[in-house]
Amino acid sequence: KTAQAKNGLAPRKPRCYRAGMDSRAIIQALGRDVIAAKLGVAPRRVERARNEAALPASWYAGLCELAGHDLPRHLFTFKGMER
Repeated sequence: KTAQAKNGLAPRKPRCYRAGMDSRAIIQALGRDVIAAKLGVAPRRVERARNEAALPASWYAGLCELAGHDLPRHLFTFKGMER
């Protein structure tokens, strides 16, 4: 079963990452509630991240799993990464 099916959420087919996408577009493509359930955070935390310049680095693995492919690391707050 997929993570979405385990959580009782209908799976959404994410759009592949396209050049120029930002954190807002990734959250919109994957779905706020699906992300919140996968990461174990409140939906309002996902909404706040949507308006920030970068996503928390701790979300990288979970969001890549949801997307089905690696996401650009520059969209996350890894230490030592320049924007």
